[in-house]
Amino acid sequence: MDRHARAAKAVGALPVGVVRAQAQLAQGRDAACIAALSEAVDLGEHEGVVPDLICTAKGIAGGLPLAQQRTAATLVTFILSLAVLVLLAVPLTLRRVVLAGSMLAGFALLFAVPAVRRFYALDPPGGELGATLLVAALGAGGLTLFWTLSRRS
Repeated sequence: MDRHARAAKAVGALPVGVVRAQAQLAQGRDAACIAALSEAVDLGEHEGVVPDLICTAKGIAGGLPLAQQRTAATLVTFILSLAVLVLLAVPLTLRRVVLAGSMLAGFALLFAVPAVRRFYALDPPGGELGATLLVAALGAGGLTLFWTLSRRS
């Protein structure tokens, strides 16, 4: 598989791997969580990054109730998925910007409507919202960097 195909596969598989890893982490299976992320993205010589990310995520989510941990994981997964959508939409046109913006607005509406928030059991992570958004921003930045570097060669 050439470098571009491998990069596209990795960027596309990451949100699925994150969801699988979250399920394993919620059940206390650290090794299965690391395996799910490693399987989703072939990190090669950077494989040590995955356990570091897991430990960081556990440290942030450690003091939160389970419902807030799930909501934090949902936020991070959505932001990473939106980053993948934007990366694949480059070069950005007005229609593509509207698509990404409407996805963001629709997701924000989930939190604004109390009945929908109860239905999906969304409980914002309160004091850890900043840390959650920081992790998501770092993940999106990492995806962007990985995507940019893989397209140069």
